[in-house]
Amino acid sequence: MKYKELIQFDALETIIKLTESRKKGEAKKLVETYVISDTMADRLINIVFQQLQYDSPVDNKGLLVVGNYGTGKSHLMSVISALASDAGMVQYLKNADVANAASSIAGKFKVIRAEIGGVKTSLRDIIVGELEKFLDEQGIDFSIPDEKSIPNNKVWIEDMMAAFNAKYPDHGLLFVLDELLDYLRSRHDQELVLDLGLMRELGEVCEHLRFRFIAGVQEAIFDSARFSFVSDSIRRVHERFEQVDIARNDVKYVVSERLLKKTPAQQQTIRDYLDPFAKFYGDMSGRMDEFVRMFPVHPDYIEIFERVAAVENRTVLKTLSGKMSSMLDCEVPAEYPGIVAYDSYWATLTGNASFRTIDEVKKIMECVSVLETKINHALPKPYRPMAQRIISALAVNRLTTGNIYNNVGITAAEMRDTLCLFDPVVAELGGEPDAALQTQIETIMGKIMKAVSGQFITKNVDNQQYYIDVQRTEDIDALIEQRAASLDDEKLDHAFFEALKIIMEVKDVPTKVTGYNIWEYDKIIWQERNAPRIGYLFFGAPNERSTAQPPRDYYLYFLKHFSANAKKFKDEKNSDEIFFRLVGVDDKFTNAIRSFAGALDLSTISSGPAKANYEQKVREHQNVIIAWLREKNTSAFEIIYQGQAKETLSWLKGVTLRQISGISGNDTLNFRDMVNAITGYLMAQHFKDQAPDYPKFSILIHQQSRAQAVSDALRMVAGGRTKQATALLDALGLLDVDRISVANSIYAKKVLQAFQNRGAGQVVNRSELIVWDHGIEYFDVGGARLEPDFLVVVLAALVYTGEITLTVVGRKFDATMLNELAAAGLDELINFKHIEQPKEWNQPGLTGIFALLNMPAGYTALVMQNKPDPVKELQTVLIKIVDRIVRLQSNLRNGINFLGVDLLATCGYTSNSMALTKAKEFLEYLQNFDTPAKLKNFKTEYDEIMSHAPALAMMSVLEKLWEFYREDGQIAAYLPLAEANLPAEHPWIGKERELRRLIAEKLSSTDSADAIAKAVPGISQELRKLKREYIAIYLKMHQDARLSAADETKRNRLLNDQRIKILQELTAIEVMPRQKLADFQNKLNALRSCSGLSEAALESAPQCPCCSYSPRQDGVHGSASELLKNMDEQLDTLLSNWVGMLLSNMEDPITQANLNLLKQDDQTAVKEFIKQREICFSTNPRLVPALREIMNGLQKVSMSLANVEAALQLNGPAKPEELKQRFSEYVDSLVKGKDQNKIRIVLE
Repeated sequence: MKYKELIQFDALETIIKLTESRKKGEAKKLVETYVISDTMADRLINIVFQQLQYDSPVDNKGLLVVGNYGTGKSHLMSVISALASDAGMVQYLKNADVANAASSIAGKFKVIRAEIGGVKTSLRDIIVGELEKFLDEQGIDFSIPDEKSIPNNKVWIEDMMAAFNAKYPDHGLLFVLDELLDYLRSRHDQELVLDLGLMRELGEVCEHLRFRFIAGVQEAIFDSARFSFVSDSIRRVHERFEQVDIARNDVKYVVSERLLKKTPAQQQTIRDYLDPFAKFYGDMSGRMDEFVRMFPVHPDYIEIFERVAAVENRTVLKTLSGKMSSMLDCEVPAEYPGIVAYDSYWATLTGNASFRTIDEVKKIMECVSVLETKINHALPKPYRPMAQRIISALAVNRLTTGNIYNNVGITAAEMRDTLCLFDPVVAELGGEPDAALQTQIETIMGKIMKAVSGQFITKNVDNQQYYIDVQRTEDIDALIEQRAASLDDEKLDHAFFEALKIIMEVKDVPTKVTGYNIWEYDKIIWQERNAPRIGYLFFGAPNERSTAQPPRDYYLYFLKHFSANAKKFKDEKNSDEIFFRLVGVDDKFTNAIRSFAGALDLSTISSGPAKANYEQKVREHQNVIIAWLREKNTSAFEIIYQGQAKETLSWLKGVTLRQISGISGNDTLNFRDMVNAITGYLMAQHFKDQAPDYPKFSILIHQQSRAQAVSDALRMVAGGRTKQATALLDALGLLDVDRISVANSIYAKKVLQAFQNRGAGQVVNRSELIVWDHGIEYFDVGGARLEPDFLVVVLAALVYTGEITLTVVGRKFDATMLNELAAAGLDELINFKHIEQPKEWNQPGLTGIFALLNMPAGYTALVMQNKPDPVKELQTVLIKIVDRIVRLQSNLRNGINFLGVDLLATCGYTSNSMALTKAKEFLEYLQNFDTPAKLKNFKTEYDEIMSHAPALAMMSVLEKLWEFYREDGQIAAYLPLAEANLPAEHPWIGKERELRRLIAEKLSSTDSADAIAKAVPGISQELRKLKREYIAIYLKMHQDARLSAADETKRNRLLNDQRIKILQELTAIEVMPRQKLADFQNKLNALRSCSGLSEAALESAPQCPCCSYSPRQDGVHGSASELLKNMDEQLDTLLSNWVGMLLSNMEDPITQANLNLLKQDDQTAVKEFIKQREICFSTNPRLVPALREIMNGLQKVSMSLANVEAALQLNGPAKPEELKQRFSEYVDSLVKGKDQNKIRIVLE
């Protein structure tokens, strides 16, 4: 399958000249071939045509068309000018919306087309020249005045347009000028200011004249840094010009729709081709539609091409057209994605002689030439194709950064995705395909950089970007080799020691003495005791030993190798000195040392990029040295100890290096591990002789974690626990299983021995425990040789057990202050003042504790014998009592209100609550004394202790009260609710109030828990009795107030009774007393049924849960069942009264007259009613309408009994005549102004 089978290629072979669009045939071709994207269509319709048209004036401005070389800028301007000059060109536009909008300018302009070349003529002279030529051609008689004779250019432009409009009244004048940017760049400061002033004036006249101006530029001059020195002039031009940008997507659209147009079938073929490769790239799947449209060009090609700022006259469309022309007959590769990426542009750049003269391109070409040579010689053949593409991509990318010296480039992932690099081997590796391909690219980059010795290409470690580095172009390997050859042996030993610094991990560690290779070293482990020892590490001879002060546990030397006197040193055969001397050196090591020394020497005298290059080589050669030493770690050195010199393994007897190193089987034994292990192994006896009683640790406590370990141990003494703390306390003999004990600690015993032969109350000063040994402080120098920080842990344990108190500046720690001791600064504790033994026991105080808590008095003697069991029992009692107080105070927080009685006030708690709080605080304080040793420091007097006894006695009373309230409180809360439910005058309420009074009287007279206990049963019995009475009363009331199921059926039947239906029909007649029917129905509806109430339901709430019946709220109206029976009779009466009222009205002369006016059927219905004297709608359906029509002339006047009572003022005696007069006046007020013959008064 060839590329030409997948695209419908339409070549772009020529550069479009704006002036060519003057020719009609050329203009037609340009309009036909112009591809318009959606965004460009929007700009043409809403910016270009809007600004050019003059039929609907807006704030018209000039136009700047902005587009890089080869993006179609001149083509666009040609199309606009063709449309403006010839309306017939509209039909050739491919976009219907644009064609429709173009009618606003089509054929409405005379057009001047001009291009500016490399001239020094002013912009005014260029434009005036073109205008004068145009005016002459058009036969318009107008002379443009000399610039010195006019104040501004707008005057003559206005005059010129007047002359133009006289000749062409229906046209405007469009001036289109291309290649303006290159011209403006060539202008000097003052010239540029004048040119920009003219541009501003050209833009301004567009507002009120039919003159329009369009200019084409390669970049937006308004945002260009090149014109920052005339920013004010630029700003004023900007105000009068609109900018039309040819965006990257516009160019992509042209490429996909013209150069690379495809049928749907071709697009599907391409998609099927690319799909298998998509998984190898980070964004191909998500951008598949874009890849298909642009195929075989990578979608990012145009974006990167546009950023190649160093090369100005580049034309993307022509470049791609040429590239595609050469590929049409090529086969599409099956083994990798055949996509043209931006790396291919490097061949175009290097193949153009004019580009090769550009300084930036030239420098990068020089680097690329060396890189390509190195790649072809050093890289395996399978890697070369990808490596070559990467180099080309890095070269192009370097030209996109704005400055070829910037430290920016592209990452391996970006190379993978923007170049679509591929290696078939990756498909076989497994894992995530895109990650595997990225790793392969990183591998190749590593090989490339190694092939050129770190030259020409740099990797930015901060962002992982690679870039061609034009500042790293020296052959540093040759320079290093030359330098190494000139170095003396001292320099080589210096280099050897520099490598050792890395291997021994002291390169970044400050030396002990300035100017000497001496470090304080704490990595040697005394394996028998699992304890690190502190010594010195020397690079050099032992004659420097005295330089390191103070003396330490050991001295470890690495001797020189290359110097002439390297083997001459004085060995005094001391047990604390060990020497490592390099032997068995081969050419590989020697060459690496020399190269390392040469690179190191050059790095110290270099700066900038060169220094970085040498430092990179230092690291490379250093790695060779380290690898050699690790490989030969047991044979590279001869070890000299106490006068004997042997190879490493010869010193070992019955053990291996790994065994003595303590390194697990999975870890690698490196060179430093070997040195540390063999040194510790050989010096074990020396360490033992030095400190025979030193602790043995179960875990290794390093110097760096030592302070933390001590702090953890102090916190564990105070109650915490960590693995490290346990190990330290155990090593010091301060643990008995899991509790603190000094019984088996030789260090604690040695501290206590210091009190022998001293009088009571005498102290042991710090200086008597800790002494100086060669400038370093230790405890028990000849035996334990214990460091002061470990001694502090021993002292803390002695404080814990009550054996001593520890005094520091400003405070003293005893067994009650362990938390404070643990929180103190370690330096403060190490520099303690003295220790002393506690005073005698506080026997009265101990007696008071056990008396207060009702515990055996004999416990006092047992505690004074340091027996722990009474203290444990004391703590258990304290916990229980404190818990009781806490719970009690929480329960009593909201008080105890029982039937309106404040029970807390009755027993005196309210006024004495603080006493219980103080008692709790005292008991909590006692909890601190949880060992006999701590109780030895207890100072509180007997009387103060026993002052808390009343509060504890009150606690029992309060607990009884709370228990009573908890059990009977629900009933107490129930009864007030029940009271509110019954009618206010009910006899039960009197009983309830009397009981409440008696209870308050009985409870307020009690002053002890026993008295309350005796009173409670009687109170509870009375409460329960009263509650049972209420339930019986409520049940009876509920039964009377609610209908039974049978009654409910009767009520429903009555609600649907035919009599009610007749009455409802009759309410349609105006004079009927409707309210009486409504009252009857409301009364009937108010009769509710409820059969869900039970005695059990009333146990939890004093009201029916089903109907919420409240006798007080709902009232007591007798038996609901009886009321229902009466209402049946009332309904009969109501119907009878209404029928009588109707019959009475039928006798009225008015109704008689109205009757004769009815239709025959209605008259018959009414007469039948009068005859039968009852209503039957089923046989007489026309009755109600007929009656309503008859009584239509009657006027209803309502009268209520309340109003009658108010009118008669029945609030005192009255004479008959007075009463008659009041009633007569009331009736007159009701009927005043109405027809007396038609009024019917209805009592509602």
